[in-house]
Amino acid sequence: ICTAVCLALYLIGDSIFEFAFVDRSIDAVGIAAVHSIFNVFTVGLLLPFCKQLEMLANKVLPDREDEVSAPMLDSRLMATPSVAIAECNGLAIKMAIAAKDALVTAMSVLNDYDEEKANQVFAWEKELDKYEDTLGTFLVQLSVKRLSEKDSMQVSKILHTINDFERLGDHAANLVEAAQELRDKGLSFSDKAKTELALLQEAIGEILNFTTDAYAENNGATARMVEPIEQCVDHLVTDIKARHITRL
Repeated sequence: ICTAVCLALYLIGDSIFEFAFVDRSIDAVGIAAVHSIFNVFTVGLLLPFCKQLEMLANKVLPDREDEVSAPMLDSRLMATPSVAIAECNGLAIKMAIAAKDALVTAMSVLNDYDEEKANQVFAWEKELDKYEDTLGTFLVQLSVKRLSEKDSMQVSKILHTINDFERLGDHAANLVEAAQELRDKGLSFSDKAKTELALLQEAIGEILNFTTDAYAENNGATARMVEPIEQCVDHLVTDIKARHITRL
């Protein structure tokens, strides 16, 4: 829009005043000056029309409800494996955070069903599937390159972890489906069961926080805090199941 306006103004001005500078060569300072003038002018021109520009953008490129954001990995990154691996690791960290958010939200939906949150969990689950597919394909192609031992270990680590993160998304979707079944059938847990589930969810939430922090920061000390809580969760699950069956 701004280029069209500026070009029109230039052509009209040149036809009237016959600008003498057109026949002269321009140096770096002149290019920078013209570029700065253009930017300042266009900002001033468009600033009063922010809402109209937003409406235009939404009409030209409307949002789609079924559209799932996909990670972007440029195949040219493979020419520099260390850079490619760093990019993949960054996407794996985003995947870890999405998996944690999906599971935490799913647990909240199990306690108090919310349609919007349920749909968000399903959207995260689809996004995690897309991440795993894109990252897995890219990393397999990268693994055939000549990699250092350190880079090879990093590729192997990411390949293993993205599968685990994707499974967390599946578990989150399963929890939401269970919540939907409870709602549709008009069922609910007893107060004792809800209290026990709340304790279990708190422990799982703590594990998720430690896990994502450990992975994102590559922190071994934080990672070592996960297993003791995981063993505690195993015992909790066994006890809660036994007590639930007894109550039934």
